[in-house]
Amino acid sequence: MWLNSYFIEALKVYSDQKGLEEDMKFYHAQKISTSSSVIRDVTNQLEEVFQLLTEPFHQLEEETLQDDEDR
Repeated sequence: MWLNSYFIEALKVYSDQKGLEEDMKFYHAQKISTSSSVIRDVTNQLEEVFQLLTEPFHQLEEETLQDDEDR
């Protein structure tokens, strides 16, 4: 399942509102090779996750702008 930054932010806000912030954990799984991954607790570094999730969108946006300029 693909997640986006809005969904993660919604989970964070909901857990804070319901007093569940101590129980809520966020993890980032990063593929290292075809047979291994690293899983890190990023509960206190959500900004890093937001950046990773928005990076592909920004790349596509730049490519679209470049394509428009080339026409």
